[in-house]
Amino acid sequence: MISKEAIKRLLLENQLFVSRPDELNDDSLIMMDSLCLIWFLDMLEHRNHIHLQLEDGDYERFDSIHAIYRLIQEKGVMIKRHTNTM
Repeated sequence: MISKEAIKRLLLENQLFVSRPDELNDDSLIMMDSLCLIWFLDMLEHRNHIHLQLEDGDYERFDSIHAIYRLIQEKGVMIKRHTNTM
């Protein structure tokens, strides 16, 4: 699936959080606005080929790397990459 370190890299990419990598650990409280969450879910799908089928209450669970990791473990669905063969 995906590692906690890979989740951390995605969160720190494009400066979603004003934080140094060494300041963000697995249990650090994070807050994502809706735009950040959409970007994160899009990158999760495009880079890691993981689609999350979320319900309303799941959006509140994006509050730490550990919580995101657990959510992916519970609800993540690996999607197949499309390859062009000619």
